[in-house]
Amino acid sequence: SSLLMATSVLVVSVGLVLLALWSFAGVWRFPDALPRVWTLRSWAGEASNLWATGLRATIIALSAATLSLALVLASLENEYRNNRRATRLAWWTIYVPLLVPQIAFVGGLSVLFIRFAIDGTLWAVILVHMIFTYPYIYLTLSDPWNTFDTRYLSVARSLGKSVNRAFWTIRLPILLRPVLAAFALGFAVSIAQYLPTLLIGAGRQPTLTTEAIALASGGNRRVIGTYALVQTLLPLIVFALANLVPKLLWANRAGLQVRSVE
Repeated sequence: SSLLMATSVLVVSVGLVLLALWSFAGVWRFPDALPRVWTLRSWAGEASNLWATGLRATIIALSAATLSLALVLASLENEYRNNRRATRLAWWTIYVPLLVPQIAFVGGLSVLFIRFAIDGTLWAVILVHMIFTYPYIYLTLSDPWNTFDTRYLSVARSLGKSVNRAFWTIRLPILLRPVLAAFALGFAVSIAQYLPTLLIGAGRQPTLTTEAIALASGGNRRVIGTYALVQTLLPLIVFALANLVPKLLWANRAGLQVRSVE
């Protein structure tokens, strides 16, 4: 597993370096190992569109991940309070968007959104992204949530705390790290959505992904590298924050710090 992780990190790192090289490359001819000329022309020429599509993609991803996370937390907490577990039908419902090709049902969703005259709007794109972010967040968070030691909650209840107060002050702070990791995964999934964004957005809500794929058919590797680099860095930043925030918040709480196993 360590070898696989190291290989994955190496591949991703090499990909990021190549994207960065192409985005800043000027004249780069064979057989030169590196560009002869470095330039910011690609960044300057695409700055306004990068900002517009990047901001839109970030708003959509933050909204879809936040709403999906809220629904997942409500679902898991409801299961705990009512002593229930997700049924087989519920699991199939969660898995269907991950197993069925998007083209098989996104077209039908597009017709539905057109029928209600909400196609092409930002909220329509956010809603369709939630179809894909919710399953990933649920699957990521369900195991940590169900294996949580509920004796902490029992002690809190015995000391007079309500169920809701125990949820906000005991369970959520302890599970902050997996909650933020699930949110970061949902954000990355939303950033990567192409077909739902294109069909439901009706081409009126372009994001970094739709622009990058459109540019991929062209031959300008410098512009492609610029968009692909920003598209890659956005989820990377959110994952880094998801890892950093618990360390900063719980810096003085040793019990909430992740310890390496020797």
